[in-house]
Amino acid sequence: MRNKLYIYLGSIIFITLIFSISLPSLVAKFDELYLLGTHELKKMDLNLDSEAKDIPLVQRIHDIYDGIYSTDESEIASVVQIIATSDEQKIILEQLKELIEKKVLVNNDDYITDKVESVYVKMIYSSIVQNLKEYVINFRDQQISLWWDIESNKIISIKIIGNGQIRVNDNKEDILRGYSSYLNLDLLGDWVIESDVIQSNKSSLIIKADILNNKIEQYLSIIPKLAQIQ
Repeated sequence: MRNKLYIYLGSIIFITLIFSISLPSLVAKFDELYLLGTHELKKMDLNLDSEAKDIPLVQRIHDIYDGIYSTDESEIASVVQIIATSDEQKIILEQLKELIEKKVLVNNDDYITDKVESVYVKMIYSSIVQNLKEYVINFRDQQISLWWDIESNKIISIKIIGNGQIRVNDNKEDILRGYSSYLNLDLLGDWVIESDVIQSNKSSLIIKADILNNKIEQYLSIIPKLAQIQ
């Protein structure tokens, strides 16, 4: 009887341990799926315009998301989050300022660096996805997570948690002009606003913004235009 009890308790502890380890990665995955606004993703057969094919970032974005959603969860890894170096902090905060100057983001305070408490960084990679970092900037009253593409030196995804000094612009025309210019994708010339997204047929990409929970959660990213969303 005692042996059975030990086996039972051991099983409970083991299952609890596995669940506690898996939960953060599962939550992160669900968060990414929500960010894309999808339930089931079906890969789109790319038929890029010749003009779009000449822009490396276009193919790069498609490759990143194809890699993430065609790779098993267990094969996607990230290096342990560490404090960003002073040089890394300087670069990423300058990029954040550029997005504010281009009116992609709105800043309620003239000073950013004075409100920063810490900046962390980690690598995101799989057998397909390489050269992608996530920066986490902690302000006094909010947290901003940024996906930084090392190959293009551009921010391709933004998540803001907390109702603080920085927010995603409510004006989609400002986002269209500012973000496409920041990414150097305004050269395509076919960006249009349709419903709640900004899209380019030449590149099969969309710029998607979500502002939720009375602006407590805000998301902005450039992602592949999906062939079908169910």
